[in-house]
Amino acid sequence: MWYVVKADVGAKIYSGLSKSITPDDYERLVSSPGGEVGRGLQDVIATHESHQGDLYFLPAGRLHAIGAGNFLVEIQQTSDITYRVYDFGRKDAHGNPRELHIAEAKEAIDYQVWPEYRTSYDSTKPNSELIHCPYFTVNRVVVQVAAEIDLHTDAFVVVVCLWGEAHINGIHVKQGETLLVPASENVLYIFGNATFLTATM
Repeated sequence: MWYVVKADVGAKIYSGLSKSITPDDYERLVSSPGGEVGRGLQDVIATHESHQGDLYFLPAGRLHAIGAGNFLVEIQQTSDITYRVYDFGRKDAHGNPRELHIAEAKEAIDYQVWPEYRTSYDSTKPNSELIHCPYFTVNRVVVQVAAEIDLHTDAFVVVVCLWGEAHINGIHVKQGETLLVPASENVLYIFGNATFLTATM
């Protein structure tokens, strides 16, 4: 999941396919004789203008990339697997292209075109559930003066301050800072003026 905290004018998010392709089309697009491996995928990946507050849910198999000029929060299931199919010509510290995973990705990609890739939510509510899936739940919490949030969980909670500053259970937190709240804390007592993301696994 990506939540855009700030975006420069013209910044882009790449998520999903803009037109239907088959696994054979994928092989043709990534081969690009005489060019960079994977570059042809730019012709079929859906491109979105990035704005503050935009939300993208990225299920396994969805092609995705973060364009320059984006500052965002990423929440994800614990996983060590990333299949890279194009790297925008970047090099590692030794000047070599980073490893690509062309064959592995072919079997993992979701080739379906979806009508919308940006996830909608009600930004007027003080507490909105943004994402609920088997791996994590994320809420957006807006606090003006004070709030009491019952966590309803027996797991730790990640709290990310998107804007403002406040005290959470006696700990001062400001924009850009993150708290890891232990499972023993069942309630968040918040005093201040701030917007947060809370994530439970």
